[in-house]
Amino acid sequence: MCNFDGVVKSVGDPDECIVNNEPYIVIGGDGGYTVRSYISELKLPDFSIGDSVTMMSYENGMEYTGKITEISDMPAEDYRNYGYPPQTYYPITISVDNTDGLSQDAWLEVSMDSSKSHSSDALYIEMPFVMSENGNYYVMKDVDGKLQKCYVKTGKIMWGSQIEIKSGVTMEDKLAFPYLKNAVEGTKTVDKSRYDMY
Repeated sequence: MCNFDGVVKSVGDPDECIVNNEPYIVIGGDGGYTVRSYISELKLPDFSIGDSVTMMSYENGMEYTGKITEISDMPAEDYRNYGYPPQTYYPITISVDNTDGLSQDAWLEVSMDSSKSHSSDALYIEMPFVMSENGNYYVMKDVDGKLQKCYVKTGKIMWGSQIEIKSGVTMEDKLAFPYLKNAVEGTKTVDKSRYDMY
């Protein structure tokens, strides 16, 4: 027996709950539900405690807002991305005040608040053009008609598809798609549009 201040979210059938090993009564705190999500290591600079995020429920299609209340200092051991570049993910906790239509263990798609946009003078390139090597990031670009590996300093990631380049690349540089077999240093370059590449 214990005391708990909160709101009753659901009450189940005692017999069915015992058989299915489910809680008989679900009680939420006064502040509503909390949501567990993850941030990739490249997106960590985009988030901080108190930031707003938007969430869409897969169960009812409704949109919710919440605030980040905790960002773990340690990456998740059971959640990784093995794409390019490979990334680790950090657990975050989000508090949700308006919980109408939400249920325990609901699945939500979490995205950054749309009001957080990058400045117009920042340089962003598509993420597939950036490679990872020993924790550092680089691109393959044209230098005097030949490919050269160039390490870059990265920043925020927007919309999950573009990454900010703080140094190492300018608007005048021509980049090579780094996954092609002939994308090695010293290869003679040929000008093509990205549509030709795709």
